[in-house]
Amino acid sequence: MVLGIFPGHRGDRPRLGRARAHPPDHGRSSAGDPRGYDLSGAPRDCRPLAPVHEASGQVFVTGAFNDEGFTYDTDPAARAVVLARRSGPARGLAFLRSAHEAFYARGRNVTSSSVLADIAADLGLDRETFLATLDSKELKQETWRDYAISRGAGVTGFPTLIAGPRADGTFMAITRGFQPTDIVLPMIERWMAVTA
Repeated sequence: MVLGIFPGHRGDRPRLGRARAHPPDHGRSSAGDPRGYDLSGAPRDCRPLAPVHEASGQVFVTGAFNDEGFTYDTDPAARAVVLARRSGPARGLAFLRSAHEAFYARGRNVTSSSVLADIAADLGLDRETFLATLDSKELKQETWRDYAISRGAGVTGFPTLIAGPRADGTFMAITRGFQPTDIVLPMIERWMAVTA
């Protein structure tokens, strides 16, 4: 069984922390959406994220949003999560959590390969190998397979938590949008009971 916590418009820090508590074969970080978002005309602050902060306690800073010409492109970070996941599901989840914190709480630009490689090194991965692999054709194809899984599970927004594969090989959405842990965990447990 695989649970996927899909990067994109985040705000799921409490959920991610609890998902990490499951055994490694019950947690898998996955890539969700290849689109980039040009924020050149958007307000350069985190006001739109205020409701997520209020519900989750997640800290947000403007950081990278203020970089001239910044494009909110989740693909580099998604590829980095997939690359970290190659070292095991727990490592993929740890990378995802660190990338969330780096971007949202510390304002680091996670569209930058060097920032992503720094995060990988902080988690014990070889920085240079990580950097050399991040733009490889094979990794891009693996990440696009994750995108296909997310589309097939009906992912239309973020954050989304999916689970699978079911007996027929498909995945399904467990939650769409931010949900508190006390709502998410029973939903995961129900899904696990039905698919066991």
